[in-house]
Amino acid sequence: MQAAPARLNVATAPPQGLTSARARQLALRYGPNTVRATRERTPLFELLRRFRSPLIVVLLCASLASAFTGDVASFVIIVTMVVLSVAIDFVQEHRAGRAAQALLHRVQLHATALRDGRAVSLPVARLVPGDVVLLFPGCLIPADGRLVEASGLHVNEAILTGEPFPREKRPQALAGEEGAG
Repeated sequence: MQAAPARLNVATAPPQGLTSARARQLALRYGPNTVRATRERTPLFELLRRFRSPLIVVLLCASLASAFTGDVASFVIIVTMVVLSVAIDFVQEHRAGRAAQALLHRVQLHATALRDGRAVSLPVARLVPGDVVLLFPGCLIPADGRLVEASGLHVNEAILTGEPFPREKRPQALAGEEGAG
């Protein structure tokens, strides 16, 4: 026998969920349920940023000291090693970043929400305020919300709080609602 799923209400909505028409209106008003992308820096900025490393600065100072003392061979060796190190680091991080972005675009998380009175699987980005989301064991919580119904729901909050053990969650009435104290 499988336990009933917990219900997470992303905002105030009827228990049967939103209608498709209302969900479309809210999607137009609020936009997708995604984290705002950070502004990408130019590759030149990312390359120059690598020269701020304390180790790189010390090595470049050592190379300048070598050049001023007339030790051209040491100067060339140190500068060559610094440039190669920075270039390899830049190329590897740039490739890893592009691969991570490609993976994000390819993988899409889904959630089960109540729309028009029935459970439907939706990409998380299509959730809107007012959606009633069904939570099943092992699923990720797809949005901020208010728990409206649960039985034996335990949530792993380690990524947020560092607490290693799952915490039990129970619905609580809002101020002004029935049962609010």
